Amino acid sequence: MSQRSVVEVFTNKSTEFMLEYGGSASWVIGLGSASGLKYCICSRNDERPREDDHGDRPQARNEAFLVGKVSGIEFVERQNNRDRYLIKFSEYAEVSKKDFRHGMTRNPVVYSDVEHCRTRGIDIDALDFKPMPPVSKKYFRHPAEITDVAPASMASTSRKGLSMAEAKEELAVFYDVPAEAIQITITG
Repeated sequence: MSQRSVVEVFTNKSTEFMLEYGGSASWVIGLGSASGLKYCICSRNDERPREDDHGDRPQARNEAFLVGKVSGIEFVERQNNRDRYLIKFSEYAEVSKKDFRHGMTRNPVVYSDVEHCRTRGIDIDALDFKPMPPVSKKYFRHPAEITDVAPASMASTSRKGLSMAEAKEELAVFYDVPAEAIQITITG
């Protein structure tokens, strides 16, 4: 089995936004899966962007438009009881590959490898990467959009548990499968 060195994200953020903030955010990712990541491919989600993101979005839905060389993962917020991370880039390349994202998956974060991306039309090894500009903004979400702000390690010790949907989502991220593929049986 080949190494999962590529994370593919389905984002509504503009290229300008990612250049200002130093990468792509705000993702729920398994930190174990993140350790071997070398590249991040951003595909266009045409949902409404953040109010502070005024960049252009000329791409079609599911079109890959940016590839970043991953330089690290940074905690940026806790939203809906889930830690979210910024995938930091050291370099980037602009691309245009229509329908790159798999239309069947609901998960906005999927893992693949360089060879799989090549077979789908993006030859990462042939890209002309440019250095990222200095980070000019710190990732911040308007407080009204955040349901809780403490990282998991700082969260209260009282636990409400997970809903079935939340458990399936977390397991889907951990096992890198669609949430629909997770079946949970409760006995007892």
